[in-house]
Formats: sequence, C-alpha cells, structure tokens
Amino acid sequence: MPTLAFATDSRHPNGGDDDTDLRACLTEAGISVELPVWDDPNIDWKKYDLILPRSIWDYPSKHPAFLTWLERLKRLGAPVQNPTPLLAWNSNKVYLKELSEAGVPVLKTRWEAPKSKSDLEEIVGTLSNQHEWILKPSVSSGADLTLRYHPAQTGSAKPVQGWINSWVGEKLNQKDCLLMIQRFEKEILKSGETSLLYFGGIFQYAIRKQAQGEDFRTQPNFGAKLTQVKATDDQLNVGNQVLKHVHRIDKTLYARVDLIQSEGKPACIEAELVEPNLFLRYTDSKQNHLALAAEIKKLV
Repeated sequence: MPTLAFATDSRHPNGGDDDTDLRACLTEAGISVELPVWDDPNIDWKKYDLILPRSIWDYPSKHPAFLTWLERLKRLGAPVQNPTPLLAWNSNKVYLKELSEAGVPVLKTRWEAPKSKSDLEEIVGTLSNQHEWILKPSVSSGADLTLRYHPAQTGSAKPVQGWINSWVGEKLNQKDCLLMIQRFEKEILKSGETSLLYFGGIFQYAIRKQAQGEDFRTQPNFGAKLTQVKATDDQLNVGNQVLKHVHRIDKTLYARVDLIQSEGKPACIEAELVEPNLFLRYTDSKQNHLALAAEIKKLV
C-alpha cells in the first residue's frame, strides 16, 4: 500500500479540516496517509511515496528552516508535490514582481526593505493621506501582520504604531522579507475575493470569499462567507496566465489563484502553491475530492 505524507505543523497534529474528506477518499483508494510534522528532525522522509505539504501553517515564521527542509528533501530525492523549486519560489510573495514583469495582471505593489524601526516609520510616513493602504510582509500567510491603514483617519496612529512594533519584533531581522504596500481596493468589500482552483494544471472550480461587515479580510477564520461561484472569462484568463508562468518552473499537482477587482478588472493578489486551502468543503460536489484524489493517485 502506498504511503503519503500530508506534512503538518506541531500546532495541527490532526491536519487541516479541509483535508479530512480528501484523506478519506485516498484511504478508500488504498492509499495510507500519515501526518508527520514538517520540522520534526526524527522523521524519515524517504519512507514516503509522496510528500504533500498541507497544514504547515507556521512556515512563514520559520522561513529559513523551511527552505533548509526543502533542500533536504531535494537531496534525499524525496517525491514532493508541489515540487520543491516551486515551493521555495512561492514561499515569498516577491514572486508577484516576477508575474507582473511577465505581463500578468497583478495588484500594484510598492516594495520596501526597512532596515530599522525609524526606517519603517519613515516609509509609513510617506504614504499619501488621500488613500487607504494595505501593509503586509512578503513572507506571511492568513493575513498575518496585515494592516489596513488610512493616514488621515482619526485614531489611526495607535494601530499603525502597534503594527510597526510587531514588524520590528517579528520581521525586521528576517532578511528576505520585504514590506508590501498596496492601495486598498474598496471593491473587495462589495465583490470579495475570488479563488480559482486548479488540479493537474486544469481549472476545476471557483470560490468567492466575502468579508463580513467592514472587515476586509477574506479568510474563513475571520468570519468571511465562502460560496462556490462560476468564474468569469476575464478571471480565467488571468488565472491561466499565472499557471502558464508557474509551469515554466515546474508542473503543479494543485494551485490556487486569488483575484480581486482592481480598476474594473481582475488582478492577481496571490498564487498559492505551498499549502493552499483548496476550500473543498465549500464546493457543491464530492467529485472535486475524487478528482484531486485521482491526480494524487497518478503520482504514487
């Protein structure tokens, strides 16, 4: 019986809820699934027929160790999906610069590398008070350390100072982590964020993530409402451009492309290849679980 590793982190020994039914499908297909912790030094990774980083949600806070782990898997010749070059490339959102330079519609982003607290304060101080901004790190997940900031808004000084202090404590010494500055797109409050899901490089389904109230964050843990929707041709065009560029590096088992409306057109805000939430439990058919299980089965 083939044995898969759904790599997880120490805080989630039972993996992610989104994978529960997928693991059941694989078990029914005669494939054993284990949940080793990715940074446990005692794991024998060579014993697995396939390794899927799934609920490794602490990797942004351990990014150098994560890259070292990928190198170790590569040296061992361990089969990993998505492939380790893609995982390393995708683990830092600077890949968005590459996508933009390749002509993919990407949300306009200013990139900064603050070297001190005063440097960071100076960068934030340059932001126009005519606009609202999103500030976030290039190595992060789940809206961690993401701030919605309007310089002219009453009471904004205290939250931004708290954010600056958090950045200094968590990111200032992380040399490969850049500060991303983006104009806040108010359209997200109305139309939400759309995720396009691909298995084996083929589009499968789309999920709309709608923030609730005045919260701009579209993750389920912040109360966002998720529903399966029909992707538009314009959205699929952007998603397919992203996948075409990604596949120049290596092929994907699964991929998620996140889009929002910017200036009336869809723009990519993220391509998730490391440990994407596939939102399988929000789809209206078990066929999506079976389709991904079938793609996995081809590889073992």
